[in-house]
Amino acid sequence: MRPSHLFLGSQQDNIADMVMKGRQRTGMGNGEKNRNAKLTINQVLEIRRLRKDGMTQEALGQMFGVYHTAIGMILRGKTWKHVEESV
Repeated sequence: MRPSHLFLGSQQDNIADMVMKGRQRTGMGNGEKNRNAKLTINQVLEIRRLRKDGMTQEALGQMFGVYHTAIGMILRGKTWKHVEESV
């Protein structure tokens, strides 16, 4: 162990040190910029349109290959909230 690089401080001091040294995790990005995204912006818009036409969340999930809970989160604006429908 090399304790010479350690110093006493609060959590806030620790976070500030991490940021200053560039060791924080960067955001994964929204929507398609997230490497884990399963859907595209066009698919999200289509999901919203089909739901308005009466398709169930379960059917939409099967159609787009995601869980119905993911569809619900899109529809409630919990995810993909940066995607706005064109009028």
